[in-house]
Amino acid sequence: MDVYEPIGDTMTQRPLFILVHGGSLLPQDRSELPFGDRHDNFIVELGTQMAKRGWVVAAIDYRLGWDPQITDQEIRMDTYMNALYKAMQDVKTCVRFFRKDVAENGNIYGINPNNIAVGGNEAGGSIALAVASFNSTADLGLPKFLNSANHSVILPPLWGDFDGLGGIPGFNQSNHAGYASDVQLVLNLGGVIGDTTWIQAGDAPIVSMHGMANIWQPYFTTNMLVDGNIVVEVSGSLNVSTCASMLGNQSVFANMEHNTYTQAAQARTTLPGLFPITGYTFDNSYEPWAWYNSDNPYVDQQTYNATGVGSSANPWASRERALAYIDTVIGFFTPHAAIVMGLNTGTDVCSRDAFENNDTPEYAKPFPVIGIHKNARICDVGDEDWFYFTIGAKRNFSIKLYDLPTDLAIAVYHSSNLEIPLVSSDNVGDLNEVVTVNNANTGEQYFIKIYTQNGSFVDGAYSVALLTRNIPFSNPSLLRDIDTREDEIEEENDDFESGEPLLVHNNNEVKVYPNPARDASSVQFFAKQEGIAQISIMDLQGRVLFRYTESAVAGVQTIALQHITELSSGMYWVNIQTDNERYIAQLQIVR
Repeated sequence: MDVYEPIGDTMTQRPLFILVHGGSLLPQDRSELPFGDRHDNFIVELGTQMAKRGWVVAAIDYRLGWDPQITDQEIRMDTYMNALYKAMQDVKTCVRFFRKDVAENGNIYGINPNNIAVGGNEAGGSIALAVASFNSTADLGLPKFLNSANHSVILPPLWGDFDGLGGIPGFNQSNHAGYASDVQLVLNLGGVIGDTTWIQAGDAPIVSMHGMANIWQPYFTTNMLVDGNIVVEVSGSLNVSTCASMLGNQSVFANMEHNTYTQAAQARTTLPGLFPITGYTFDNSYEPWAWYNSDNPYVDQQTYNATGVGSSANPWASRERALAYIDTVIGFFTPHAAIVMGLNTGTDVCSRDAFENNDTPEYAKPFPVIGIHKNARICDVGDEDWFYFTIGAKRNFSIKLYDLPTDLAIAVYHSSNLEIPLVSSDNVGDLNEVVTVNNANTGEQYFIKIYTQNGSFVDGAYSVALLTRNIPFSNPSLLRDIDTREDEIEEENDDFESGEPLLVHNNNEVKVYPNPARDASSVQFFAKQEGIAQISIMDLQGRVLFRYTESAVAGVQTIALQHITELSSGMYWVNIQTDNERYIAQLQIVR
């Protein structure tokens, strides 16, 4: 078990999230999947990000093993159901471990034993659903779970009860008896339930995200297939959410505070707690929040345009794409958790910005020379925002933070050394920070890091400006306070070599659609005046792949993007530059 905990606080009533990995309930050498333990990239990333938001996260392993390749369907079903049952017992044992720690060991992990969620991806989601709902001997007696002798394939007297207690020594080991095994909330990412009749009124509410075209862990009620062979009929998130809603288990979400993610879900379904993921089978349906290590022997190297960090069911996976989906998972799950657990959404849940994930130099976002980024956010204590830019001609530059919601700090690094900053500013209590670098040479690349000062954090947007000159900044007072009005920004830059700065617009003011795209996409933006628009398509490192010009009229216009069919699967920047404006948006290509 790996435990992810918030750093730098002394709170003792944190919500606990037990995180269960996927992997078909099989070890990797049997599943031949590039994932399947608590060290999966998705598990580590989600655990880390949730801990940054104030949760204690326990990423666990559990008992694995069944026989998907045997020709007898009854035995396939038998071994699968027993594997699911044992995994469910292991998760409930983990729940009791933490409650026992609170009662007997002084609450080492600082959790609230009444605020426990369990969740997982694919098979992990199926286990989480079982933890909340698979709890009655009646659940064992459904005809599809009976063998040819008309007996249940699961034997609690042998393997222990639904909580993992009892059974025969050597077959089951009881642990932490005397403590409750229930949970308050379920996060189901692409999992299925053995039967919707397992769900009863009063069960824990369920938050689900599921690919509608997932053929391995189906969104609907149908047979689950492995290698083309039927295992057992199961029900996916659509039927799970429908049943849970009809029983009143989802009614707690009625008064939930909504955000961009929950509103996006509402546009797709009226079922509370459900986020259907649209797209082709290989695009978004299976594990879109995951990517895998390139040296894993089971990554897909055969599918056309495979990224080398995906599986045969998810061949075009990438870290960038997965992180975007993880943002959506967190953005959708946390408001539901807040209403169920009574969490403070002002501190435990915060808004992600258009530049995430840019928390390491490797994933720094490009910054225009002489430009402004607005509405960026430090999402939580420990978060960092990284940007980079390249000097076009020998000059001096200064970077200023302003409109700060809390005390942030800034550091500038040369690309040759990302460990030691060239210059930094971390004035305690100062809500405006300025740093200056003189004599930057043509073609040199620099990185900007923005981070919290002294562990302080208040969720809110900040702005950062990059300014350049031909003469040294001998007096920092030359950079007077930057106002949020654009005319003040323009006046600020009047002495700068490149003249009037570009006003940089983010995704709220420019629209790329369809997005993700396969063969065609268009960009829509608002131009203040008629002229020429230069359109650049760049990779995530800011390298220009294609550049061309289009005529622009004053007002809202839509321009078809060129070269879409020449792009491989992945994420790209679309940069539109007119005489005095720049629009930046991201484009995802799927093949």
